[in-house]
Amino acid sequence: EVLSIIGVVLSLVGIILTIITLLIFKTLRKRVVTKFHIQLCIAILCMLLVFVIGIDRVPPKHPYGGCVAMSALIHYFTLAAVMWMGAEALLMFQKLVIVFIQI
Repeated sequence: EVLSIIGVVLSLVGIILTIITLLIFKTLRKRVVTKFHIQLCIAILCMLLVFVIGIDRVPPKHPYGGCVAMSALIHYFTLAAVMWMGAEALLMFQKLVIVFIQI
């Protein structure tokens, strides 16, 4: 349990630093891909926050309600992250196909 918390906290620090870096530099902020990266980082950040904050807050008398809510939120943010990765892959594919068609 302690090892999981340490790993998640390190991941949270890395995600927050990534978001700050992408927002600070104007040259990065102007790119379309950066907007996808920021949304992906926010989805991962929310998923990790729900995991860290909510994993120990499930009441012992009624475990199903809290457990279902936490798992639903974790699954939602995981699905959102996968969708942003898919959108990013589609954007990358379109840019590569356009480049190779013009050659």
